[in-house]
Amino acid sequence: MLAGQLLSHHSINFDALKNILVQLSRLVQGLVICKVMVDRFCLVFSHVDDLKCTMEMRPWTFGCNLLLLQWVPCEDDPTTDDLDWSPFFIHVLDVRFVQRTIDVVRYIGWYLDAWRMRGLLIKILLGGKQFAYTSLLLFDIH
Repeated sequence: MLAGQLLSHHSINFDALKNILVQLSRLVQGLVICKVMVDRFCLVFSHVDDLKCTMEMRPWTFGCNLLLLQWVPCEDDPTTDDLDWSPFFIHVLDVRFVQRTIDVVRYIGWYLDAWRMRGLLIKILLGGKQFAYTSLLLFDIH
């Protein structure tokens, strides 16, 4: 089971969120989405491969807001855990071809070091090549 929470100050249309998640997740078997609190819901998958695929396809967004997902054992209460981590993407635009080097990647990583110190990990894509600076914050530099 996954516990989920949308990072938003606005109320969300839960039915619309549910429909979008079901359409986008490309499930092998079924999915049940239940609201457990005002801003918290749980996703119960019929097949473990669907759960794994959903976690691997992160980050998920809805209405330009990041969707936090965390695995919770079925016997646990999905309202007790803090949802405070998710991979996300940063898209860096207008980087000239000659600047697409590992030194630029390191500079961006150094600049974001304060974020990394808070537990975020960094993975950077440069012109199709992947540089594992750390691992989950993705830069797509064009």
